Amino acid sequence: MSKINTYPTFLYGKESWNNNWKHSWNTITQLSASGRVRSLTHQLYPSVETYLYYPHLTDEEADKLQGFFNTCRGSSKFFWYKDYQRSLMKNQVLARAADGTYRLVMNIGEFLEPVFKADIIEVRIDGVKTIAFTEKDGVLTIADTTPEKVVTADYNCYLKCYLKDDNTIIRRNFKNSNNASVTLCVAR
Repeated sequence: MSKINTYPTFLYGKESWNNNWKHSWNTITQLSASGRVRSLTHQLYPSVETYLYYPHLTDEEADKLQGFFNTCRGSSKFFWYKDYQRSLMKNQVLARAADGTYRLVMNIGEFLEPVFKADIIEVRIDGVKTIAFTEKDGVLTIADTTPEKVVTADYNCYLKCYLKDDNTIIRRNFKNSNNASVTLCVAR
C-alpha cells in the first residue's frame, strides 16, 4: 500500500459538536403490477460523508489546515482520518480467518466494517493480554492462538478518506480568529 498521509492531529477535539455523518446506500427498488417489491444494492458498505466545522482556529492552525488540503491536491489524494469521538474499539471480539489471522473491524451498532489502519492496539487471548502479535493493514497475526481461543482487542481505528470536492473554506474573521469547514468522504 502506498504512503498515505494522516489528517492533522492538532485538529482533534477542535471541531464543533454540530457535525454531520451521512450514510447512504444506492438501492434500486422495483415495484411490480401485483405490488411485489424487489430491491437490490451493489454496495457492501454505505457511502459515508462527514461534515466538519472548526469554529476557532489560530492563524497558524488555519495555515496548517490549508497546507494539508493543498498537499492532498483537493480531492485527488486519500488520507487517514481518525474520528476522535468514535475511533476507539473497546473489547472487540475478532473473528479468525481461514489462514489464522484476525481482521480488525469497526463496530457501528451491529454493523461491522473492516479496518485498514489502527494504532494503540492491545490484544487479549481468553482475557490474557499478549504482545506476541504483528499488525499490517488492519490484519493481526497472533503467535499463541488456536481456533478455540477467544481473541479480543482494544484499538483506535482510522478511516481512509478524501475531500468531497476541490474547495476548502477558511474564514479569516480577525487576527488569530478563523473558522473552517470541510466535507470528507470515506473511500472504500
